[in-house]
Amino acid sequence: MKISIRVDASIQIGTGHVIRCLNLADALHRRGVDIQFISRDHPGNLGKMIAQKGYSITLLPSVQKAGEIPSIQNNYATWLGAPQEEDALQTIGSLQPEKPDWLIIDHYGINVQWENMLRPYVKGIMVIDGLADRLHDCDILLDQTYTAAGESRWTGLVPDSCRLFVGPRYALLNSEFLAHRAEMPQRDGTIRRIFIAFGGTDQANNTEKALKAVLGLGMNRQNVHVDVVIGASNPYYSVIHDQYKNEANVKIYYQTSRIAELMAKADLAIGAGGTMMWERCFLGLPTLVIVLSDNQKSSTEAVNKFGAIVNLGLDEYVSVRDIRESLTILLNNPEQVKKISQRSYELFDNENRLGTEILCDAIMEHSAK
Repeated sequence: MKISIRVDASIQIGTGHVIRCLNLADALHRRGVDIQFISRDHPGNLGKMIAQKGYSITLLPSVQKAGEIPSIQNNYATWLGAPQEEDALQTIGSLQPEKPDWLIIDHYGINVQWENMLRPYVKGIMVIDGLADRLHDCDILLDQTYTAAGESRWTGLVPDSCRLFVGPRYALLNSEFLAHRAEMPQRDGTIRRIFIAFGGTDQANNTEKALKAVLGLGMNRQNVHVDVVIGASNPYYSVIHDQYKNEANVKIYYQTSRIAELMAKADLAIGAGGTMMWERCFLGLPTLVIVLSDNQKSSTEAVNKFGAIVNLGLDEYVSVRDIRESLTILLNNPEQVKKISQRSYELFDNENRLGTEILCDAIMEHSAK
């Protein structure tokens, strides 16, 4: 079986889309599937990481320079980096010599027009999308976000024949998370170790904002250890490392593969509302969430209402003081921390299987028809 994946990472987009597609690719590859990635050569792309994992990667030509990236976060058409028709034609030209069994699309800048152009060149189309704001032509759709509307939010946006997988239980996590979840003792609500991570880019340097908040706790943090993870595309890595490398009880990691391990060890996290939110919730890790973009707002608000996180709001309105005050409340209320952890677990009702494997089954079963 041959599968092509159209997905991008960039300073503007972040790295979460590629990371979750890599998790799915790894699971499919273990089943003998030949994987090809197609990405645009944006500033901050993850082409090297994809190639280092042994996958074929085609980089479409970049049409933007780092300084020309639009600042409008929710203008998703600009995220594609080219007109949709041009991107579709370039993707067609990049497909494997043999007609792929599947084309997997994970991109907020792509809609039904692009998919219609690709339909004759592939046997099946799977879309990964959490926005539910445009039409799709696909056979399988994955929406790993949590909303009160559930599957109904996709009514009229996909073909009647499309198979829907909606909710965090289908989140594309790697196998390490399942292993750590099985081995973890129940969290008791006491905060001894804090995990700080804002994905691969963090343009607004929320990482340092969160670290300053923890360090400003004074006596409350004497016995609290802090693990800080900084992604490869984060422009502030050197600044943060140089300033805080000698800080007691603080350890800084750069583009580490130990994410699941560090989350499992932590008692509380501070992070964003994207892909990593589902990883943290899967491990029952209570989190102070800072929303980095408009596409994270609705799911973060819904998960906060469910009681599985504490939503601090959009990053531009969240100060060091806001984070510190929320931290102080949780440090003094272990029962509240424990309750948040329990609610996080409850978002996932398939604790013995990863959503990644469930989607692999669906892809393989559809191809066998």
